[in-house]
Amino acid sequence: MCRIDSNGDSNLGGRWWTNKSERRSRTTKSPNCCPPFGATHVHEYSDIIVSEMEEQPFDKQKFKELVLYITEKCETDPSFGVTKLNKLLYYCDFMAYVELGKAVTGAGYQRREFGPAPKVLLPLRSEMASEGSLYIREVSKYGYQQKRPMALRSADLAAFSGEEIALIDTIIDACWDMDASQISEMSHRDIGWQLAQDGETIPYETAFIVSIEAA
Repeated sequence: MCRIDSNGDSNLGGRWWTNKSERRSRTTKSPNCCPPFGATHVHEYSDIIVSEMEEQPFDKQKFKELVLYITEKCETDPSFGVTKLNKLLYYCDFMAYVELGKAVTGAGYQRREFGPAPKVLLPLRSEMASEGSLYIREVSKYGYQQKRPMALRSADLAAFSGEEIALIDTIIDACWDMDASQISEMSHRDIGWQLAQDGETIPYETAFIVSIEAA
């Protein structure tokens, strides 16, 4: 059975290190940058999570702009590639769901071998490439080919709130020193990923589950 924290805290465990020197000294050996976010009305009812949040439609254009914004901000991050982009998108949406009451884009995320990934990213990446807004460059890094996104225009942030932008910036900063392996390993600790089968959608509500106990 799933146990939900009585305070509504997120299972996306650990803490944010807003002090960059402290964060860098601690994340190298034990990456864990997901915050304990606070109160939202989520209750346990048998094995079903009942959330008082309304279902949120997917905002395709806002998702595209989020991809561009993250890509712009991570331009000088040597570890930034499509795997890290997937995880940053996931944390932006799931943490906003807990912290702000709704996801940034409402995208669906599925369990994959290397962690959660947006269902729509591959087709939208192709669409953005056709539009001339995004390019995926392959570079050699430590003996393997890194697929590195490049923004070909600036993101339009008109649809984003100040709170959303601040949260996105915090997530990017807190995960800056992580490579693809580290941020993937961290996402494997999230209970939503653990509960899902490969290819299955991870419900946003699982961000509030803090432990799994035998019934």
